[in-house]
Amino acid sequence: MPLVVAAILMTVALRSSAAVARDLSSTSVALLERWNSAVANHTPGKFDEAVEHVMAFSYEDRRQLDTPMRTFLLVLSGAPYEPDAALAKRVHLLARGAREHFGYEAFLTRAVMLHTDAAIAGARTSPQIVPALPPRMAGLSPLLATQRMTVNRDGEILGEIESNWNWPFARSLVGLLKIASPTDAFVGDWYHATAAYMFSRLEFAEVWEHLASARIVLPDDARILFDRGSYIDIQAMPMTQVLLRGVDLNAVQQARNGRSVPRTASAATRRAAMLEIPQKETALADAESLFRRALRADPGLAEARVRLARVLIERGHHEEALTEADAALAGNPPDVVAFYGHLFGGRAAQAAGRYDAAARYFDSALQRFPDAQSAMLARSQLALLRADVTGAAAALERLPADPRPEALEADPWTYYRYAIGREWQPLYAALRIK
Repeated sequence: MPLVVAAILMTVALRSSAAVARDLSSTSVALLERWNSAVANHTPGKFDEAVEHVMAFSYEDRRQLDTPMRTFLLVLSGAPYEPDAALAKRVHLLARGAREHFGYEAFLTRAVMLHTDAAIAGARTSPQIVPALPPRMAGLSPLLATQRMTVNRDGEILGEIESNWNWPFARSLVGLLKIASPTDAFVGDWYHATAAYMFSRLEFAEVWEHLASARIVLPDDARILFDRGSYIDIQAMPMTQVLLRGVDLNAVQQARNGRSVPRTASAATRRAAMLEIPQKETALADAESLFRRALRADPGLAEARVRLARVLIERGHHEEALTEADAALAGNPPDVVAFYGHLFGGRAAQAAGRYDAAARYFDSALQRFPDAQSAMLARSQLALLRADVTGAAAALERLPADPRPEALEADPWTYYRYAIGREWQPLYAALRIK
């Protein structure tokens, strides 16, 4: 968090140079010099030697790096610091050189991209799933932050993986950027692009932490509000709500209020308390609020409107959903967003008893994506409601007898849960060239 980082830097600023020097070692300063070189030589977006170097840092390396890193960032910012020992002078000269060559904000931006690329490169290898363990206590330093994330498959808890430390450290540097330059567009672009990456991998635990930080740094950014709404919207879907099936919701709520889960609670109840999944209606209400805030900040955000329409359908507000779907479609959005608009417009019209209008929406969805099975099924169900058995059967006959992966990919509904993740690569590519 940027406020935490600011507090750390303030603490360093108040310490005497002698106290800092006592915590330095030739090993820790050498690690800092290697890190500084990696930042200077990294090509953003590339899996180069600089990324490999950062990925090789162990927890012990980061612990050693912590003290010189704090001092380095302090001097890099231009704050006064007078070293009186040889190792402290090395840190001072290193930071001053980075500031003179790149500038404070440019160096921080390069460091952010290095650690972002390292986090993405690290995801290429499958992390080891381990049994659930008590969380490791995270120190104040973002370099030492560690988290465990629960892994589930169709409601079955498989275990936990440890999150990539590069993400919290990159966020801490972005927080410093925001403090130094409150209007810098890079901060919002970075949070949105990296959240899209996490969505693309369905890393919901990681993106939750990411957006919690973004909420503090950019509370009114339309894209961050949209990303937060998308996350909560997904929490309300059956793929997530299945984890609350058959649990003692009262016990879960008590646990979230700080009370212990009763010893007699089932394993499912204990799991639900640990995962902190909101109940469906709570999630839908929160998602609606976030999408509305995003639209107040940017009325032209078409996908926020179509996702709001789906939430309103789930909450039983069908006429409002139709209004939002039509408003989104009036702006001629991209094909995938338009498909969602027509699909949700059809669902809302059908629920409101407006079957002719629903048919037009579903047909428009199929015109854009002729092989979309969700629209075929919607068209078949509508025909059945109208007592058109022939029409219902005709729509079903278009479904492949043996669904193939490529057939599922032809249906945008299949990747609705990826949210803006479907666009992460162009978003990230645009970020790298800034």
